[in-house]
Amino acid sequence: MQKVTGVSSVRVSLNEGLTVLDLKTGNTVTLARLREVIRNNGFVTKEAQVVAVGTVSTSASSITFDVAGSKERLTLQPGSGQQLHLYDDLRARSKTGPTGLLAITGSVDITDPKALKMTVTAVAQP
Repeated sequence: MQKVTGVSSVRVSLNEGLTVLDLKTGNTVTLARLREVIRNNGFVTKEAQVVAVGTVSTSASSITFDVAGSKERLTLQPGSGQQLHLYDDLRARSKTGPTGLLAITGSVDITDPKALKMTVTAVAQP
């Protein structure tokens, strides 16, 4: 994993089935690329906990998060409780056009790299 451009450090726990990647600021690596590398090394991928900077926009049927640098587009989906409030707030903010840069933390389902879906757990200014 450290040979992947943009990765600064890797920690792996086989007992927990967990890989933790720290990425360099300004990297352009995509979740789809990271998933591919992990799978090519014989491991299964399910979800990723991420913190990324980008913009949020709304279309007729969805809210999307465009990650700065990689240009990867994630479809945002509502969670429950406070997460639902964050989703609704992002929808309202993006109705007038793309938001400014936001740092979004969330869980991304990476089982289908062509349809990445993210449940937002936190939003901040970068």
